[in-house]
Amino acid sequence: MLTAWGIAGVVGPLLISYIKDSTGEYTNAFYIIAGIMLLSAIVPFIVRPPARDAPGGGAPADAAARFRRDGSEREEREEREERVGT
Repeated sequence: MLTAWGIAGVVGPLLISYIKDSTGEYTNAFYIIAGIMLLSAIVPFIVRPPARDAPGGGAPADAAARFRRDGSEREEREEREERVGT
């Protein structure tokens, strides 16, 4: 994310100055920046994080077991004790 901010910090002013120099006004530059901002607000709703049990992505299986949706540490401890006992 910091890389995107760094790139935007360099490319954004260059883009705006280029559009200002070629058209003589800032209006089109503001529309382009507004479109980019709208797109960046929509993309997180479209893109999904990788599945936890997908190969090469997400957390390892043991870590996934540690962080259950219900947050129940007791169930995890009981399962661990059952695995050790068998």
